[in-house]
Amino acid sequence: MEIQFVRGTAEHVDACAQAMENSSLQNVYFQAPERRKSAVLEGIAQGTLYVALYDGVCAGFAYYQPEGAFHAYPYLHLLAVHEAYRGRGVGKQLLAFLENRLLADKDKMFLLVGAYN
Repeated sequence: MEIQFVRGTAEHVDACAQAMENSSLQNVYFQAPERRKSAVLEGIAQGTLYVALYDGVCAGFAYYQPEGAFHAYPYLHLLAVHEAYRGRGVGKQLLAFLENRLLADKDKMFLLVGAYN
């Protein structure tokens, strides 16, 4: 699966918010659609939300906070894949993209994982 990674813009807001639908992110943290949209807008405003495009369509996104862990290391805040693309390696490619990008300057990055995801 050939995926292109681009920095998120206003045109990606709805598609990124939809990527969280029918997921543990929605069930646990973002049940209200406006909360999903707000989280995406926050990442876009910070310039740290990247969209995975498959044939020009948003397959998922990742949003990190540059110094979100201990005010020193990148923290992967959100990673979501559209339901239609789940199980196809999109999340793995998003994580690899961020690792390559962020670990070029830092020796660590952080994420939290819960039993539900």
